[in-house]
Amino acid sequence: MEICQIMKVYISLPISGYDIEERKAVANAAKQWLSEMETTGEVITPFEVCDTPGLEYAHCMGRDIEALLGCDLAVFLPGWRDSRGSCLEHHAAEIYNLAIMEVNFYRPIDRYLPDKYKHS
Repeated sequence: MEICQIMKVYISLPISGYDIEERKAVANAAKQWLSEMETTGEVITPFEVCDTPGLEYAHCMGRDIEALLGCDLAVFLPGWRDSRGSCLEHHAAEIYNLAIMEVNFYRPIDRYLPDKYKHS
């Protein structure tokens, strides 16, 4: 009998400087994609962690890091290396020995995106 661990997953993606609705759509598409995996339990995005408009960036990043550290797996979406927030989350995941998955292309999640936000 094979035992699979159900993992709690945090999605990291660049947000600052992007259209916020497009980023929310990408986060939700990634969440749908990850939810189909047998070992995925709860999937968290930064938009669920810090959803109050007008909060300071540093406050939101603090809440994001706190949420990240409560997860088993951190998934980094394309462009994360160009995002200070995502880089900070990646460093925290490394320091605390979380499992890390880097998604280099939007292809796996494009099928879950509304047509106006598709990358392919």
